[in-house]
Amino acid sequence: MNLIAYAIYTVLLVTVILRIGHLCYRHGRVYTDAFFPTDAEFSKSINDVLLVAYYLINLGYGVTVVATWEDVQNIIGVVQSVTSHFSMILLILAVLHYSNLLIIKLIYQFKFK
Repeated sequence: MNLIAYAIYTVLLVTVILRIGHLCYRHGRVYTDAFFPTDAEFSKSINDVLLVAYYLINLGYGVTVVATWEDVQNIIGVVQSVTSHFSMILLILAVLHYSNLLIIKLIYQFKFK
């Protein structure tokens, strides 16, 4: 049963990581450009670094979850395990997103005020 759980989790995780990463990168550029209107290259660099950090954190978390996955005995256990691990990564993504917005705002205030 663990292989089924791993497969479901991996498909969900990769889909969400790539989709949200792309959306945050594309739409995040608007925010970084607004925070750094006079320095487009710096804005792009910040956005690129945020994307790389996002992928590395998610990859690390995904590998850690699979490495420490508990033994699953039935289909109910598969659903419970996948949803609990998947919900944790969504929570982490939300916290990282708002932390990044706060950090970018603080950098902007420090640099331009």
